[in-house]
Amino acid sequence: MIRRQNHSIILFLFAILLLSLAIGGCRSANEGFAIYLSAQDVRPQDMSQVELSSVQLADTPLISVDDIVSYSGETHEIKLTPGAFADIQSLQLPSGGTVFIVCVDSKPIYWGGFWSELQLMLRCAGPPDGVTCAIPGNTSYMGHEANSIELSFYSYDWKASDPRSNPEIITSLERAGKLY
Repeated sequence: MIRRQNHSIILFLFAILLLSLAIGGCRSANEGFAIYLSAQDVRPQDMSQVELSSVQLADTPLISVDDIVSYSGETHEIKLTPGAFADIQSLQLPSGGTVFIVCVDSKPIYWGGFWSELQLMLRCAGPPDGVTCAIPGNTSYMGHEANSIELSFYSYDWKASDPRSNPEIITSLERAGKLY
């Protein structure tokens, strides 16, 4: 009888352990909109040769839906909490920029590059193709609100599609009450 109780207790504890690993060992499937950095050292100029689904995300998002005060569906300007904005400003950006991945519920939707304002201004040929985000050097820049960043899209190919208005992204931001 005692042996059977011990066996049941061991099975119960094992089941709890497996459940906690399953829950704690993965990102939340309901996290909504989030911006992650890459866990790997991938430069923005190399992303065209990399499959987006193969890029490993950092363990936690750089920007979560909780960090967003509001998101403009028209301009893709994101007003952030002061803490999240400070985190963005403290990024150490190499000369080639830093890759970010926009996700919904931990599913990669598109990638882009963080650049300093100076890096983008010094590019003789203009900004790189794709989605870029200039990291501001102060709290108000280029006509944007304080604590705001903008996801900009540039392409020299007129056939290129802009991924920023992906329906999954818009729906996620609407559900969170962040879209205006």
